Amino acid sequence: MVRHHQSSSDDSNSTHVCDTPAFEITTTTPIVGNFQFHELNMIISGACAAFSVIVLLLLMARHTLNFSKPQEQANILRICLFIPIYAIGSFIEICAPAAYIYLRPWLNTAQAVALANFFLLVCRFLSSETDDRREVFLAPMQAMRAKSTKGAVKAANGYQKTWLLIFQYPVVSVLVAIFTAITEGANVYCFGSRHAYWASLWLEIVDKASTIFAIIAVLKTYSQLKEELKPHRALGKLFAFKTLIGLQFLQQIIYMILTRINPSPLEPTDTLSYTDMEVGIPLLLVSLELVIFSVFFHFAYSVTPYRLTSYQPKPLSVEEGSEFIAKPDGGSNHGGPLGIRAWASMLDPRELIAAILFTFKMQSEARRSALRWDSSSPAAPLGSYGASAPLSSPPLSHEYAGSGRVTPTGQQPHDSAYDQYRQNVSYGTHN
Repeated sequence: MVRHHQSSSDDSNSTHVCDTPAFEITTTTPIVGNFQFHELNMIISGACAAFSVIVLLLLMARHTLNFSKPQEQANILRICLFIPIYAIGSFIEICAPAAYIYLRPWLNTAQAVALANFFLLVCRFLSSETDDRREVFLAPMQAMRAKSTKGAVKAANGYQKTWLLIFQYPVVSVLVAIFTAITEGANVYCFGSRHAYWASLWLEIVDKASTIFAIIAVLKTYSQLKEELKPHRALGKLFAFKTLIGLQFLQQIIYMILTRINPSPLEPTDTLSYTDMEVGIPLLLVSLELVIFSVFFHFAYSVTPYRLTSYQPKPLSVEEGSEFIAKPDGGSNHGGPLGIRAWASMLDPRELIAAILFTFKMQSEARRSALRWDSSSPAAPLGSYGASAPLSSPPLSHEYAGSGRVTPTGQQPHDSAYDQYRQNVSYGTHN
């Protein structure tokens, strides 16, 4: 199929021809027995997709049946959902290559949503289990402020940029998907073209830049808070998700270079058509990678810390070890019968929408919070597991700084407000 695009130059009669072939299933020489590559690819990729979906659904089902920390686990479920969506979407693209141009940008949107939820999970780790989204959204900033020597306002400015770089990604990915469909339908897209008069070049640049900025922002946040996140095994979670995204991104870059050089080592052959080279082989690699990561997710996003039987009373002091706090709510399951409420919580987009909208008031909220903390305390106190004190709570007095557990005299304080704060930062407040 040859597409023509009317030029916008002074010569109104000139046209640009897109010489990229359409993604169609074509007959090739069998590669194994009587199977053509496309047929073999559908069998292998279909099996991989089925395996990845089943393995991830089992992990997600275990979380819904042990839904003890609903806000955290809702984010984990949304991250895990990325693999089944990507596996099924890739299999559809292999079976119907013509859908590749339209479907691929929406799979990138699923990736962007998962990345945003990973950052929100980090926010949850650093805050109590609360419904106050402002407190959750600003928790990493408060943790950074506790370690920073640059001042609260500078920390707020840096965090504002981080927030913008992360949450622009879902918005940009949706816009790229929409404009890809529009420009392809108007015959001005031309997949793979490097000419500026085709929309594909500019949409690809925007998409890649948006992805890179978001990934760098998340990596930077983790590097600044890795000690606070260490008890939550955030490194494994980061490695599992970021490596999967990184492999997809690196693979696209390498494949783009190999197919654009002249002569290309990936030219079609008797056994491999143009569609097989551009769509089939890359998606086969993706399907195989998803199998590996679907298994690894069981370790990175393990349900063990959330299992109802795993909660034990924790001592107020490691040294004393004689007094214990009962966990609020007794570690009850918030998932409902068969985890119905947990599945519904996973599909609820309100937190992501609120995070995106929070970008527009981040500057005022962050600066206000930073100035309040800067004037009241040299550093925001950290609770257990690196959780910053709730923004609505006053800073602890100097005698409770540090561990926030025992006074210098070794006696336990008997302040009801402090006791409530201590429980919140140790275990999180359940809904």
